[in-house]
Amino acid sequence: MIKSRRWQLIISVLFILFCVSVMTRGANKVEENTGSQ
Repeated sequence: MIKSRRWQLIISVLFILFCVSVMTRGANKVEENTGSQ
């Protein structure tokens, strides 16, 4: 139980970090596009 819970926590944290990085990347791209226009 403890091991599986720990893995679930690690996976969830990694997934959140991945989503945040993708969102920030998308926001930067949008800002660059609007700035160039």
